[in-house]
Amino acid sequence: MRQSKEKFIKAVLNGTLNYYSAEHENLPIEINGDTAVLVGQSYVAAAVFGGGRSNWYLLFVYN
Repeated sequence: MRQSKEKFIKAVLNGTLNYYSAEHENLPIEINGDTAVLVGQSYVAAAVFGGGRSNWYLLFVYN
């Protein structure tokens, strides 16, 4: 699922997304002039959208 930073933060604050742990992996940063982009991967333990706790990989992009 793709979501903006604002929607992600709102979902964490209202209890829709519940994260218990995260291990960050593969965090390359690309710099092009005055712009930087981070595309990373995290292995998380979480309970989301009312479901039970599970583990999976998340891909995230920050620029």
